[in-house]
Amino acid sequence: MTVRRPTSSTTARPLAGMETGAPASSSIKAGAPIFLTLPVPPSLNRAFANSRGKGKRGRTKTREAIDWKLYAGHVLRAQTSVRLTGEVLVVMNVERKSATADVDNRVKLLFDLLVTEGVITDDRFITGFATAWSPKHSDKVHLAIMPVGPVAISFQPSEKTGAVGGWIINAPNSEEEEAA
Repeated sequence: MTVRRPTSSTTARPLAGMETGAPASSSIKAGAPIFLTLPVPPSLNRAFANSRGKGKRGRTKTREAIDWKLYAGHVLRAQTSVRLTGEVLVVMNVERKSATADVDNRVKLLFDLLVTEGVITDDRFITGFATAWSPKHSDKVHLAIMPVGPVAISFQPSEKTGAVGGWIINAPNSEEEEAA
């Protein structure tokens, strides 16, 4: 994914703040992102447990992961009925709950939810993704999912430490710029 700085001919669109809850249209313009706001999933460390008992092997989903998936699926369906086929890009800002958490431990459950709910066909079609911790407000994940194509994003830290911030999608102002 190419990252470039915004120029005077681009408009910055932060992912955070997209929690209007308005359902997205199922007939979106080709290449236009789908914006979703979902609850933060549990860490993968708490999402699976070792199977116990005689003859049981492997890992099973925990009650916390199952409950999150049911609730997050309901929240997702209220926001969109759009289905994307083919390769996609995902940009997400995860509101940080804990200074010791790993942001990558939140990604897998989100991608699996997008597949389960039919927003994308399979997570193998996610060509690239950008993920960042954002400041905690209401324990949400702000996602933009778009068909693969040229996109410019930039990261804006919101603290001097750089511990949190957010990805900004820089969209062209006109259709001529989109075609370029």
